[in-house]
Parts: sequence; structure tokens; C-alpha cells
Amino acid sequence: ANRVANNLLDLLGVALTRRPRVRNTAPTTRSAAMLRRVQEFIDSRLDDETLTPSVIARSNKMSVRYMNKLFEREGYSLSRWVRMRRLERCRLDLEDPLSNRRQVSDIAYSHGFKNVSHFNRLFKARFGSAPGAFRQEK
Repeated sequence: ANRVANNLLDLLGVALTRRPRVRNTAPTTRSAAMLRRVQEFIDSRLDDETLTPSVIARSNKMSVRYMNKLFEREGYSLSRWVRMRRLERCRLDLEDPLSNRRQVSDIAYSHGFKNVSHFNRLFKARFGSAPGAFRQEK
């Protein structure tokens, strides 16, 4: 129930957040659909540590530059979006009682992080506590 509630609150927060637009240009329906397609592609491959902008762009039949522009229109970069999605997946695993026996490093690696120290710093900056402490709080 807590996991579902957290997900709903996260979705509500995203929906209510006003995102700055670059040059006040509203994205077209086509570009919004392309962005959603790219985001879905990334979500389905977040565990792949070799996921790069060129791989993403090539798989979605667009240039890296155009793909970056799609994300810029939403007010964030491609790399930031990937990092935030990976952190969110790790947070969900750390909250999940079924993952209690898994090491924090295993969770980080399973969601595409290559370096545990870097993951720990990012996680603490995003959620306010180190992954191990976060797990104990929940």
C-alpha cells in the first residue's frame, strides 16, 4: 500500500509541476509523442548500463541532437531524466520488503549504475539519506 501511495504521489507531483519551456515554444503533438516513445524505450532498458544517447537515438530513428531538444523542451536533459528514473527504481526496490535480502550495491547495479559510490552520492542528494539508512527508515 505504501509503495502504491508513493507512486501515486510521485505521479501527482509530476503532473502538478510546472515545467519551464525553452523559448516558450509548446511542443507539437508529434514531438510529444516522440518524447513519450523515447521515454518508454529508456524505461524498458534502464537496467542496461551501456544505454547511451547514441544507442537511444539510433533505436528511435532520430539524431542525438533532436532527442536532446525533445528533452530540453520539457525542462531537463536526457541524462538527468535517465538518472532520475534509475534512482526512482532503486528507491522502490529499497522500500520493497521482498528486496530486503539484496545488497544495496546489487540493487544499484541491477538498475544500470556502474559505480556504487556515485550511486550513493546521487541517492543521498535526491532522497536525503544514504540508501542503507533509507532502507532502515522504511
